[in-house]
Amino acid sequence: MRKRGLTGFVAGFVTAAVLFGGLAAGAATYERQITAHFVPLRYVFDGIERTPPAGEAGFIHNNRTYVPLRFMAESLGRPVEYDNGTIYIGAIPGQVPEVWSNLTPQGEGSFSIQYFEERALSLQGTEMPAASVVTVVAPGGDDVAEKRGTTAQVWADYDLPEGVTRMSGTLYVPQQYFGLAGERRVGRMVVLNELNRAIYTSPDLTTKSDPVPFEVSLDGVKRVRIAVTLHPYEGVPLSDLLIMAQLGISELKFE
Repeated sequence: MRKRGLTGFVAGFVTAAVLFGGLAAGAATYERQITAHFVPLRYVFDGIERTPPAGEAGFIHNNRTYVPLRFMAESLGRPVEYDNGTIYIGAIPGQVPEVWSNLTPQGEGSFSIQYFEERALSLQGTEMPAASVVTVVAPGGDDVAEKRGTTAQVWADYDLPEGVTRMSGTLYVPQQYFGLAGERRVGRMVVLNELNRAIYTSPDLTTKSDPVPFEVSLDGVKRVRIAVTLHPYEGVPLSDLLIMAQLGISELKFE
């Protein structure tokens, strides 16, 4: 059972927690004593000043500023939940749909699929229900700019259930791209039939793209290959060593 009660402070990842649609943090239990310096911090969100609850003031430890996680996340419109040692900010991962069970990656980087029943957000801040988020994490470093033309791809082969004649959904760019300077390429989706012929090709989505609804006729098609191509080196830096790109697919249906 998820509990709303959560007391504590988190350093160094509040911004990341807000940028990424769903985040879970967990670690082994340990205790230590620290010396903290409480300071009169002001919190201003889009020009509006807010004050954290009593007893949750920010403090400084080892020249790092610690702030109350729940207060920060909820002030930015993202719920916080606690479940058996895991802190969830925003969207909570769920069971990945069967369509993504047979994946083949190609190119540099590590792919993963996450599914969020609710709370996943588009670049524009719109909630995207029943969202499958395709992620690639690639090595970063000083040569990221030189690799900006490099792509990575993953595809899922899916045998269609009897009677399915259409596939539909909405492609979108997840919210963590908010704030990146300029326009950057994110990715596209191509759907192929069992003869490896493209029956749908999406536009190339960028960091300025609105969500793109799609509908694909599957008359006479028995098997589809859903191929997602991403531009990892135009994505979101996770650290000096890693960089990430994502494309979301909301309400993917086979009918």
